[in-house]
Amino acid sequence: MEYNITYRQRNGGWQYIISFKDETGKWKQRSKQGFKTKSIAKIAADDRLDEMKENFILTSNNEYADITFKEFIDIYIGDLELQREYNTANTTKFALKKFISLNDILIKDIQFVNIQGCVNSMIKEGLKVSTIKEYVTKIRTIFNNAIDPYMVISINPVGKIKYPQMDDNSTDKKIKALTKKELDYVLSHPKVYNKRKDYMTMRIASSCGLRLGEIAGLTWDCIDFKTCTITVNKQWKKDKQGKYGFGKLKSKNSYRTIPASKELMRELYKYKSDIPTDIYNRIFNEKQTVNMSIRIRKRFQSLGMDNSLHDLRHTYVTLLIPHVDFKTIAKLIGDTVEIVMKVYSHVNEDMMENATNAINEVFI
Repeated sequence: MEYNITYRQRNGGWQYIISFKDETGKWKQRSKQGFKTKSIAKIAADDRLDEMKENFILTSNNEYADITFKEFIDIYIGDLELQREYNTANTTKFALKKFISLNDILIKDIQFVNIQGCVNSMIKEGLKVSTIKEYVTKIRTIFNNAIDPYMVISINPVGKIKYPQMDDNSTDKKIKALTKKELDYVLSHPKVYNKRKDYMTMRIASSCGLRLGEIAGLTWDCIDFKTCTITVNKQWKKDKQGKYGFGKLKSKNSYRTIPASKELMRELYKYKSDIPTDIYNRIFNEKQTVNMSIRIRKRFQSLGMDNSLHDLRHTYVTLLIPHVDFKTIAKLIGDTVEIVMKVYSHVNEDMMENATNAINEVFI
């Protein structure tokens, strides 16, 4: 961009004048006055010039000047798939479903208010704040790519998004555990039971309280059919390079050996006989855990339920709490007693109410 800057004193202060040629070759000017010193005016002029240079580059980039958000994300997703970033592409597509209202807007015209509007809609839907933040991270990355390398925009419209404050009593709203009746219905339904791999995944989650990565990381040597126990000593996770493989567990408490029902062991024994393993001797030879998560959610959706695999871990705990103390439950699920009591505080309150009723009945 061809330009020059001049400074002059005007009305008791300093003024800068930037003369420049626009994209059509015509000379134009931008000026501002009222600065106390020439050095302050120079700093302001440099900032304005940087902004003008960016806008000049963007205006000159006619190829993407009038591209809509939907058109740009098609390019972005195409790049991911070309780079074999299939997992990132799939999770991004899933997140973008919450930003459909942006599709027909020119990407250069999208403002912070548009993004916050999408976030507000997700909040009204009842999505977890952590989930919303994950989706916002995806969208922020897309706009960063629009800045560099595509140079479609100069500023990322995803600013300081406002999220609802979560108080200490809100943890019970996050928990979506199934009742025993609901669990039996799900596991016995043909849409689940006939999908062998997904059924066994859900069976282990609801009968042992394992996390997704822990289930995906189970190998057949972790299953002791004689003692009816399952040893959790690793998980299947993505490393820093984006590749999946065995990794360490979430914390030292996560390393554990837990009892399993005889019925679950019988089903696992039958599954082992029928389903081939992989070179790692894994029970579930799934390359990416996200695929497992998506399929399980679809199984629930096919039954008209809005649940996830992790909800089966919550189900395991809530069904045990009336019969087992918190310390033992913490050991079974690989967490601390404090976390268990906080996350499942709603169940703890029910127990206190039951205790109150019992006291009134016993000590008349």
